[in-house]
Amino acid sequence: MPLSRNSRRGLKYSPRKSGWNVGEAHGNSKLTVDDVLRIRQLIAEEELSFADIAKAFRVTTGTISHIHTGRLWKHVPGLKSPEESDLGVLDDADPGDS
Repeated sequence: MPLSRNSRRGLKYSPRKSGWNVGEAHGNSKLTVDDVLRIRQLIAEEELSFADIAKAFRVTTGTISHIHTGRLWKHVPGLKSPEESDLGVLDDADPGDS
């Protein structure tokens, strides 16, 4: 049975290939690049909870968590989550080397 037109389009335009609108270009986006950078900054400062940040930007705590982990808005350069930062290299140093 041949693939439907929509199935063929799905194979052509997968999320891993170009052709999909991401970030602000997506029609359902509630955030801008500036919002995402500010959210990352607020997360890094560790003064507000994810819930407080989510309320301020009118999104869910899940969205804030996904921005933090890099699952969402990974195409935006800027502040990274603690797991992706270069500071983690210091944790691997052997204390006896000093």
